[in-house]
Amino acid sequence: LPGLSGVSAVGNYATYAREGYQKNELIYAAIELRATSAAEPRIIGRRNLSESRRRRVLALLAENGISPLQAGYQVRNLQETVTDHPAVTLLNNPNPAMSRFQFWSQIIMHRDLAGNAYVWKERPSENAAPIGLWLLRPDRVRIIPENPHVVRAYRYSIGSQSIEFPARDVIHFKTRHPLD
Repeated sequence: LPGLSGVSAVGNYATYAREGYQKNELIYAAIELRATSAAEPRIIGRRNLSESRRRRVLALLAENGISPLQAGYQVRNLQETVTDHPAVTLLNNPNPAMSRFQFWSQIIMHRDLAGNAYVWKERPSENAAPIGLWLLRPDRVRIIPENPHVVRAYRYSIGSQSIEFPARDVIHFKTRHPLD
C-alpha cells in the first residue's frame, strides 16, 4: 500500500488497517468510496421463465397492450425478478449482528486491505442450506490444501484456538495475483 513506511509487500492485515486505512486519508477515502458504493444496492435474483410460462406471459401482455419491459421483465431472456428466494433473503440479511450494508462494505474493505475476504456459511446441520453468513477476518484465515489445485478446508485462528471449516462452507473473495 502506498504511504506505508517500512512495511514490506508481505505485510500483515493489522498493519495495513492501522497504517494505511486509518492513517492515510487517500487510502481511507478510496476504500470507503468502494465499500459504501458496493454495499448500496439491494440484492435481487433473476429467474428465467419456463418456455410455457414465457408464452403465457407474452400472450397476456400482448392482450393488454403492455410491453414486457413495462411489466418488469428482462426482454432478452424474459426473466422475472425474485425477491423471496432463501438465497436472496440471506444475502440481504446475512446475520443478526450485521445489516446488508455493513456486511457487503466490510467484504470490500477486507478484500482491499488484505487481498482476500472470507465468509463462513453457518448451517444448522451438515447438509442443510445456510442460515447465516459471517465474516472471517482475513489475517486469521489459513487455507488448508487438498493438493496444489484444490482447497480442502479453511482454518480460522484466534490466539491458540482454531476451527476448521470445510471448503464448501467458506466463500472466498480474492483478488487476482500473478504468482498464485
